[in-house]
Amino acid sequence: MPVTLPIEVFEIFEKNFGREDAKILLKSFEKVTEDEIYQKWYETKSELKEDLLREIATKRDLEILRKELLGKIESLYEKTEKDKAELLGKTERDKAELLGKIEKDKAELLNKIELLYEKTEKDKAELLGKIEKDKTELLGKIEKHKAELLGKIEKDKTELLGKIEKDKAELLGKLGKIDLTLKFLIILNIIALTLMNPVVAELIKKLFRLG
Repeated sequence: MPVTLPIEVFEIFEKNFGREDAKILLKSFEKVTEDEIYQKWYETKSELKEDLLREIATKRDLEILRKELLGKIESLYEKTEKDKAELLGKTERDKAELLGKIEKDKAELLNKIELLYEKTEKDKAELLGKIEKDKTELLGKIEKHKAELLGKIEKDKTELLGKIEKDKAELLGKLGKIDLTLKFLIILNIIALTLMNPVVAELIKKLFRLG
């Protein structure tokens, strides 16, 4: 790539050496600078290439790396299988322990249920017995109170009937007296009405020869 110096450099050369000499000097400087830059670029490129070649793995290196990776993968696989076996073994042991605990808890629970059932049946029998006893006592009390109540009712009924009969007799006696009084008053009224009639009065006089 051509190198071009700034115009200011040309102006300085022109001022000190003249225009033609300035052109020659400028071209010389540009050529030297270009050669120097190219040389530096080539050296840098070579160094970079060598560095890259040193860094880039060869086919043999890749094969070695592949074998190392395969070895590590194999080791990792073996370790994984070992861990898997250990984990499965632990899982089986834990499963067996858990099943044993479940069976134990199940047996204990069934035993507790059986005991609770027996206690419930016992309590049920006791409760039924108490209910039957209380029922008998209650029925006895009811029958006793019923008999007492019936006796009292019968007694009150007898007393009430006696009182009714007594009141009835007294009332009939009073009614009889009232009936006699009414009959007597009726007779008196008839007599009074008869005496007040002139024809009847004359007839009575003749009958008893009072005139």
